[in-house]
Amino acid sequence: MALTIFAGYLIARLTEIPNLLDYFFWTSLIVGILYLLIMANSKKYKREG
Repeated sequence: MALTIFAGYLIARLTEIPNLLDYFFWTSLIVGILYLLIMANSKKYKREG
């Protein structure tokens, strides 16, 4: 998530499009939360018992 936000920051600075940083931030946040939810509910990390 941090790499995506940092890449968005750099691209926004180079292209001088301020809204681009917001798009990268929200996209990385949504993808990161979905990833964590999927990994937390996968059978690989569940305890038996």
